[in-house]
Amino acid sequence: QWDFGTTDQNFRNIPPYKDTRGNRIIWFKQCLEQLKELNVKTVGLPDHIGCGLGGGDWTAYFQIIENFAKANDINFILVRQSFLQKWI
Repeated sequence: QWDFGTTDQNFRNIPPYKDTRGNRIIWFKQCLEQLKELNVKTVGLPDHIGCGLGGGDWTAYFQIIENFAKANDINFILVRQSFLQKWI
């Protein structure tokens, strides 16, 4: 992210965290934990969440989702975009 401010202050604004695959998994787990506080029973997620541009390993993410679902009695619906949906 860039902060352009005035003409003499063009600098890169680096966030206070390091964006790594490991951190993304930690953040994903933290988001799942917040679902417990919302007391939801069903959640829809995109198929292969975190594994496209994020570069994550789907096997690891799926295992996290599956374990969380079993431990917290929450149903997850993984939504896959089909070729036909792109044209609708």
